[in-house]
Amino acid sequence: SQLSGQKYRWGDMTLDAYENAIEICLALAKATNDAQYNEKAFYYAEKSRSLSLLESFQDAKAKKTSGLPIEEIEKAEELELDISDLEQEIFQLNQQKTKDQAKIDELSKERYAKIQERDAFMERLEKDYPKYYEAKYGTSFMQVADVQGLLEGNQAFLEYFVGDSGVYVFKVTPEDLEIIELGRMPNLIADVVEFRKSIYGYYLYSSDRSEQTYAKYAKEYAENAYAMYQKLVEPIGALPKKLIIIPAGPIGNMPFEPLLMKAAEDPNQFKRHAYMIKEYMISYCYSATLLREMKNRQHREVEGKYLAFAPKFGESSESVIRGERFALAPLAFNTTEVEKISEFLGFGTVLKGNEATEAAFKEKGSEYKVIHFATHGMANDRNPDYSLLAFTEIPDSIENEFLYVRDLYNMELNADMVVLSACETGLGELRKAEGVISLARGFSYAGAKSIFTTLWSVNDQATYRIVEAFYKHLKEGKPKDEALHLAKVDFIESSNNLTAHPFLWSPFILVGDMSPVEALADGFPMLYLAIGGGVLLLGLVVFGAMRMKRKKEW
Repeated sequence: SQLSGQKYRWGDMTLDAYENAIEICLALAKATNDAQYNEKAFYYAEKSRSLSLLESFQDAKAKKTSGLPIEEIEKAEELELDISDLEQEIFQLNQQKTKDQAKIDELSKERYAKIQERDAFMERLEKDYPKYYEAKYGTSFMQVADVQGLLEGNQAFLEYFVGDSGVYVFKVTPEDLEIIELGRMPNLIADVVEFRKSIYGYYLYSSDRSEQTYAKYAKEYAENAYAMYQKLVEPIGALPKKLIIIPAGPIGNMPFEPLLMKAAEDPNQFKRHAYMIKEYMISYCYSATLLREMKNRQHREVEGKYLAFAPKFGESSESVIRGERFALAPLAFNTTEVEKISEFLGFGTVLKGNEATEAAFKEKGSEYKVIHFATHGMANDRNPDYSLLAFTEIPDSIENEFLYVRDLYNMELNADMVVLSACETGLGELRKAEGVISLARGFSYAGAKSIFTTLWSVNDQATYRIVEAFYKHLKEGKPKDEALHLAKVDFIESSNNLTAHPFLWSPFILVGDMSPVEALADGFPMLYLAIGGGVLLLGLVVFGAMRMKRKKEW
């Protein structure tokens, strides 16, 4: 894998050096009152981020733009595919209860030899084709003025830097750069964990579902959501309506939308809370430089506009994942979700049931502008390359039902947007410099300009309502961040007090380019979905009636 653990570790080690550089720049800015040192501090913060992912972007672009012969590109891709196939075979063998160690050792030796061959081949390419070398390694990191050029008048860019000695926010607006020092946060990881638990604990935790239990989680959420707002957002000061947030460290595992802008008068009144989503349109990315790369991606022209997958899962179907058997429960609304969206759009290819296979995605995925997965997802924080999306299982076939992050490294998509309407697609292993290694990042690597993703296990029916409203607003030609903002606000306002709980609407976030999706909006009649009376409401009289995509701890 080009996104190797070795590169991640190197990034983590260099983070300390960048933190020292930032601190020196800030000290010089205060001592000299010279703004150029603040801009230099931003440059070092930007240079510290997601370097492996950026290198992969650059390599893919260099192969296309540097005049590299097609046979050399094909050879490089063949070597990567060979390594990927070997790694997946080793991974599958390691999951079996009775391991064939001799076979694993044999394949591991073959993998090592293939990696050596790949590395030697790439070294020769870089030597024989200097333009390729220059394009691959000539990364131009974003400066403050470059970021300002990306912003609209009512937009701010907030880049967080989490170091050992402090947390900083670089606030960039079209007119200004401001650096806010938030101080040391030694308990930030624990704070994010508790904030997340206080949201989904209300629905997922504890067999004791008494009124006291609900009241406990409601109180913990209200306190944590306001405390996190006070730590991470309030010190920044006034903000415009639209925000691009570049999280860092553990902050990458939390959404900002459910943070509370003031203390809750009654923790149990979920509909009345002062959520950030009520005031702001929020999107995310991995760095300013990667945001530029995602926005400026040049895709080849494709005919397909909308491709959707709604796999089928039986009551008794089980899959082996990391040596354990997991039941993939049926999803009551995934087929309805994609069919209604295709019907509303007036076009699209919908693969459901036995048609919704991994092989079908690999065959068709590169020919569509919007790809939508309504399925099960599962993060793997121990081996992030094997976080997965599940497809319909084909009987008597060896491992054909999972799409792993690792698979995406060898794909080339032409998608303006990938919708991951599944659980935990934004989660994965947390690396200090790289951020969270997730399925969403995998799709970004594969070519998607933007990703709709999730930060925890989601409710099937709530997902159906929010995603449907999201497409409604995209069809109207609205930017993606505005479309999701409106979908969430619609959901809260049309819910009762119970179903306005942030567990149901806040795990969905957007990453990357927020431009309108032309493939969905152009040349088609403007139709509207009946969100509310025309859509089945969440009748959660008892929590046992909920069909949850429940998280499995690995």
